Amino acid sequence: MDPLAIQGAASSGWTRSNQQTPADLQAALQRGRVFAGDVLQTMSGGTVLLGLGPLRVPARAQTQLQPGRRYWFEVISSGSPLELRVADAPDVTTPELLRALRTLLGAEAPLGTLLENLARLLGESPATAPESGGGAANGAPPAEWERALGEHAWRPDEGASELRAKFERSGLTFEGRLAEAALAAAPPAEVQRIGGELLGALVAQAQSVLGEGAEGASLLHKLAQALAQVLGGADHGGAGPASGELDPSRLILRALAQLAPSEAAALQSALERLDWPRWPTWMRRLLLRTLAPDSGPPGQRSPEVADALQSDLKARLLAAREQLGEGALRNAVDRTLSGIEADQLLNLARAEVDESAQWSVPLHDGERWSTLHLAVVRDGSRGAGQSESRARRIALEVEFSRTGAVHVDLLHAEQTLSARVLAHDPAVVEQLAQHSLELEQLLAAGGAAARVSVARASDERVLHSDAPSRSSYFASRHVMDIEG
Repeated sequence: MDPLAIQGAASSGWTRSNQQTPADLQAALQRGRVFAGDVLQTMSGGTVLLGLGPLRVPARAQTQLQPGRRYWFEVISSGSPLELRVADAPDVTTPELLRALRTLLGAEAPLGTLLENLARLLGESPATAPESGGGAANGAPPAEWERALGEHAWRPDEGASELRAKFERSGLTFEGRLAEAALAAAPPAEVQRIGGELLGALVAQAQSVLGEGAEGASLLHKLAQALAQVLGGADHGGAGPASGELDPSRLILRALAQLAPSEAAALQSALERLDWPRWPTWMRRLLLRTLAPDSGPPGQRSPEVADALQSDLKARLLAAREQLGEGALRNAVDRTLSGIEADQLLNLARAEVDESAQWSVPLHDGERWSTLHLAVVRDGSRGAGQSESRARRIALEVEFSRTGAVHVDLLHAEQTLSARVLAHDPAVVEQLAQHSLELEQLLAAGGAAARVSVARASDERVLHSDAPSRSSYFASRHVMDIEG
């Protein structure tokens, strides 16, 4: 690869330093030395900004380097200008997730903000835009696409079912649902092969839990028999339901309950070792289908599934991107896609450190776009056999045009639903307190006893304590600064 030349502005001093460093670049980077660096930014004229340990160093590259990528560099000339070449990476590599986060976290923004900007550009542009039907561009005016975007925004006068539908179509689960649809259409031999791999992993883990002399395959056979009884029970009229119609986790938990306690514990431990709580729905359904062939297909094939995929926000944006030419509108679509993918990567990062996923849905209160953030935190571990009666904490963050930021903590435990509402503006707090009884009645409609308290947050930062970008994943993984 062509060498990089460290620009003269950097050869006489450091562009940024937060610890003791040599005063001269050549003194630190002698010929033959190999070090790690991140490409933080690319600029015109072949200029790039490198992160070298705690430093920010501009350089000139004669070849294209990808922003967010970590490269290993070798000093080939310590003169002036300093020249580097991209070297082969050693065994120590940056995890793919962290590399992807470095690329996309700069695009992170509330979904409502991204869609508001996109809608504004549509209102200003006479360019062709996709129709609201969810597919290709067919000469529809921008107003049609703007209405299509509005279909993804929840409005305060809509109910819980509409909110759930818009969470599901917000783009965050698009690839998982696409994988499920693809699995449903896959040849039976391919489905059997993938399912066999899942069973093989489960047998191996069960064998490890039970120790020498035990038969993991025999234990799995007992689980399959218990599943057959659950699926063929009187509750289902003697007919096994399609696996897509019931939660695979609940079915397997019910089957485990029919086994001897020691056998159920061994299988639960094996599932936990395989990180069962983090499996996407299509993998759980595939395991169920492999254990109980009469449970139906591992995925759903229906016009409704196809329509749901096509009406997904990410699917619509991807289709629009293919139809738009270069310009501000396509850039806004790219920016929105990057924002959604940043949220997807952040959920993967949370899974790495055993944190709950967070979900976002745009909303429109009649005056402006905003974003509703939701996180569900289960009390206790997320093991396969955890009780369904454990406490659940739900954190909501939203900002309306007339209230400012509002934070709500919902705690559901032992048939009691407690809500703590926080706002910063004293007038807003007073108004919310006056409607607390009405809110209690709405929450109690679900059958649980409800309690509501309203308080003022002395610091606005408290209202964003569950901000989507926050995660302990970054405590030991540096998104920008790296160890050189």
